[in-house]
Amino acid sequence: MEKNKVFFVLNNASFFISHRLNIAEKLIENNTEVFLCSPKANNHDIEILIQKNIKVIELPFQREKLSIYALLKSFFIIFKLGINNKNAVFHFVTIISIIIGGVPLRILNNRCVFSISGMGTIFTSKNILNILNRYIVLNTYKFIFNGKNSRLILQNKDDYKYFLNKVKIHKKNIFLVEGSGVNKNEFKYYSELNYNETAIILFPARIIKEKGIKELIEASKNLTNKNFKHEVWIAGDIDLGNPSSLSLSEVNILKNEALNLKFLGYQKDMPKILEQCTIVCLPSYREGLPKALIEASACGRPIITCDVPGCNEIVEDNFNGVLVKPKSSIDLENAIENLLQDGEKMERLRKNAYNKFLNNYTSEITVNKIFQVYLSI
Repeated sequence: MEKNKVFFVLNNASFFISHRLNIAEKLIENNTEVFLCSPKANNHDIEILIQKNIKVIELPFQREKLSIYALLKSFFIIFKLGINNKNAVFHFVTIISIIIGGVPLRILNNRCVFSISGMGTIFTSKNILNILNRYIVLNTYKFIFNGKNSRLILQNKDDYKYFLNKVKIHKKNIFLVEGSGVNKNEFKYYSELNYNETAIILFPARIIKEKGIKELIEASKNLTNKNFKHEVWIAGDIDLGNPSSLSLSEVNILKNEALNLKFLGYQKDMPKILEQCTIVCLPSYREGLPKALIEASACGRPIITCDVPGCNEIVEDNFNGVLVKPKSSIDLENAIENLLQDGEKMERLRKNAYNKFLNNYTSEITVNKIFQVYLSI
């Protein structure tokens, strides 16, 4: 790629580091100047960005507490960047960033890439307000994504068909790129699986309802009542910027009610956590393409997840994992119990998961696909 500038625009610097840093590093290797536009980052994230030679442009809005003034100010910051950087590529991720940045740059006809990593609460909820918001967002998307210099990246086939057939986005503007990629040197395959007397079930996600946290806890209670020895490790934080997040008080009640629930919080060293677990369980209602399941595959861990878009893109039932019905704690309970009692099946699933990872989801494969999207504009 010739000397250029790429601006990533997101609502969270930590999410950029966990899901897009590999792309930024490759861009810098190819003599491209990289910028991150996001709300104020924490000190740890800023240190990482400085170390990686990524320039930071702070946007005034806060994901946890949105204000019209801050959104408008962010709108005009991006508008000005678009005017002053006509040859740059702008890469937007997350709904808020896409809308406040995509609208002005669509008007200016800048080169823009939009990544939808998940459909979000407004697409999974049947709340009347969310239905109204969905209508507004989809019509805004239609305007933004159909621009001559717009490119839309989707992570699974269901979302691809939805935006092509329902939202009516031009086919030439849509690209299917499966996930954001996982570094096979960072997430290494573990030849041994934890077969301790107490099974460790890992839930690697934020503590929000759409991730299936309540169903997993209910399934765990039922297994405990059957004297099935296990622990559920929850590697993720509450998310106050998400309306479906459990509150701190709800988490504290759960801690007191179920001693086999271990709330680990956000984990920087996920390979270490994956090494210790027996299975990875993500009973999500819908995903883009969950990176947590790709990381589990890279480390060779058996997976239980729901038969929903995104999750069933990664997992083929009884080949490299187990699929269950969404929102069903009973199905989840049975799947966990049956899988943990079948060591031979767990070994087969995890080896198949690792091979599928090598063939489809490594960082090298994904980054090369995204580069082709950049070059298509």
